[in-house]
Amino acid sequence: MPNIFVAANTGSGPLNVAVGSSSGALVAESATTTIRAGLIVTNLSSGTIYLAFDGNTALLNAGIALNANGGVWSMDDFTYTKGAVNAIGNATGMSVAVQEFYR
Repeated sequence: MPNIFVAANTGSGPLNVAVGSSSGALVAESATTTIRAGLIVTNLSSGTIYLAFDGNTALLNAGIALNANGGVWSMDDFTYTKGAVNAIGNATGMSVAVQEFYR
């Protein structure tokens, strides 16, 4: 298992990303010039949001569910991905807070 804490990590600026009732991009694929070392996604909405990884289409009632009003998903050694993350909500006008870390 790789130790991601060997080098110093840098945080990106925090983002608030809109999520709708169809699958859309939440986080782009990690660039070749930087390596994603961490990712935290928090549901700020009153409905459920679902995540899909490595560019796959997000589907309602499938994948990682972020429960309403603060549901959190945090990337770790077992869920590490450099791929794009997509999201879908069970309503329109939803939002999530995103924080990425790079090395």
